[in-house]
Amino acid sequence: DEKITLLLDHCRQETGRLDRLAKLLDLIPPPPAPISGPFEVPRDIPQFVGRGAQLAELCEILFDAKPHTVYCLTGMGGIGKTALAIHAAHILWGHFKLFKDGVLWAEPAGSDPLSILKRWARAYGYDFGGLSNLDDCAAAVRRVLADKEILVILDDVRSPEQVLPLLPG
Repeated sequence: DEKITLLLDHCRQETGRLDRLAKLLDLIPPPPAPISGPFEVPRDIPQFVGRGAQLAELCEILFDAKPHTVYCLTGMGGIGKTALAIHAAHILWGHFKLFKDGVLWAEPAGSDPLSILKRWARAYGYDFGGLSNLDDCAAAVRRVLADKEILVILDDVRSPEQVLPLLPG
């Protein structure tokens, strides 16, 4: 893909840490079956610049991620954590075909966990509208997601209490 090639060329100018990512881009064939899971990530950032080293590091970490592992992008507001997560998700989903069962997105600061869990369940064809208890709904969604290869991105997290019910593992 020309965009990926241009991105890698730009990143190589910033840092020499992209050798592994470049090799992966060249060596990973497309998957034999189409990806079928939901992709809830916001639209990609068309002018993503200046974060090549961080993008390469994040993609490398997620490419090698073990199931049920939590990674955090931390820092003060406005420095581009969300843009980095969005762009990495689009690269990993679109080019590498990772997380074949879906990429789920939520902003816990702006939504209650119960609503997020019900939306995620609907993305997989389940209606948990009858579950009004957060713990019951979280357990049901965990069962739905248990055998799936997914990436969950939680943006704008303000406290651990917001995300604990949303963690699939």
